[in-house]
Amino acid sequence: MMVRHKVGLRTSRIMIACALLVSTSCKRADRDPGRTYDRKGRFSLKAPQGFEVQYQLGKIAVNLLGDKSKDSPLRPHIAIELQRKSGRIDLDRFVKASEHTLPRLFSDFKLHEKSAAVVGGRRAFRWVISYRDGQLRLKNAIYAVARGRRLALITCGAPLARFDAHLPVCKAAVDSFRFE
Repeated sequence: MMVRHKVGLRTSRIMIACALLVSTSCKRADRDPGRTYDRKGRFSLKAPQGFEVQYQLGKIAVNLLGDKSKDSPLRPHIAIELQRKSGRIDLDRFVKASEHTLPRLFSDFKLHEKSAAVVGGRRAFRWVISYRDGQLRLKNAIYAVARGRRLALITCGAPLARFDAHLPVCKAAVDSFRFE
């Protein structure tokens, strides 16, 4: 009787392991090969052609780096940070709190634009800011979009002189963003 119980338990464990393996492989199989997913499969977007993809850099889930330039050591980038809160995220409240926080985070901060936006078919918010980092003057478009308890911050940045050229590429990537 004891042997039969052990065999049944072992068989159950094998069946569970197989089921998990099949469900995980099915989840990955239906992923669109033209999209870049974060390591945990929480979101995806279409990475611009030629951009280098980096995963998990501190709070940044995915960082996309553009081409290097002769005139600046910094490359245009698109960084996606995903935050998970204990309760449903109120985007309007987050935006209001961020308006007080942003100027304190950067030296020589300048707000160029703040507006409502749409990201992945969801209501979002967008700031365009510039600031100084050492000797470099940088410009970013920051998008905030929420779904349930998740908040995605998508930052498109470049040296000030390259920002306008980088913006259409950035906008296309942001438009393709979606929560999975």
